[in-house]
Amino acid sequence: YTEAFILEMFRHSSFLPFTIPHSTTKDTQLNGYYIPKDTCVFINQWQVNHDEKLWKDPETFNPERFLSAEGTTVNKVDGEKVLMFGLGKRRCIGEGIARWQVFLFLATLLQQL
Repeated sequence: YTEAFILEMFRHSSFLPFTIPHSTTKDTQLNGYYIPKDTCVFINQWQVNHDEKLWKDPETFNPERFLSAEGTTVNKVDGEKVLMFGLGKRRCIGEGIARWQVFLFLATLLQQL
């Protein structure tokens, strides 16, 4: 449940609303939109993490959305939809360390209660 809580915290808070800027290396089209070469591009992580097409009731904080039907394991497919550390080959290389740090911090905090 702790991992599901952390995923929902990342999804719901989206404390970094945009990824770092990138620029296109060539003229391209995406979903019918023309994007010229050298255009600065941002990914709106907040919008993806609150998109009603991806998340049922996105404004509600609900860690159970990441749990299996039995409630015993985290659904990795849904977990991958949370954009917090970027995506693709430009994804943050410190993601694994950051996730463990947050997990250890939260587990230690809860243990002290």
